[in-house]
Amino acid sequence: MACSVVSVLLLIYFSMALGKVTFRHKKIGGLWFVLFIILSSIFGYIDTEISQWIPYYLDLSTFHVVTPASYDDLLQMHYHIGGLYLNAVSKYVATNIASSVYHLALMIALFLGTGYLIEKKIDL
Repeated sequence: MACSVVSVLLLIYFSMALGKVTFRHKKIGGLWFVLFIILSSIFGYIDTEISQWIPYYLDLSTFHVVTPASYDDLLQMHYHIGGLYLNAVSKYVATNIASSVYHLALMIALFLGTGYLIEKKIDL
């Protein structure tokens, strides 16, 4: 949950910095929000594709790596919250390993990208 909040905040700051860099002398107030929506949907689509291409999950109760073929409840997931998969019937909690690595790499890239834009491209 904390990683999701940090990720969204980093994406907001990156969108704001990118909006300032894109149109330096023009006043376009809501551009950062449009960039945020576009980037959020692109990153969400990539996350969904990665989760489907690499279906290895980490069972958070036993810390074993499982696949949908080896665990029938993975096929009956009910809730997907920020990379966590919850099944209310069997009390199963799992996270996709590739999706977690993607989120970590994305957070680092957004942090470094925002820092670069603020330091090198924006006149403060």
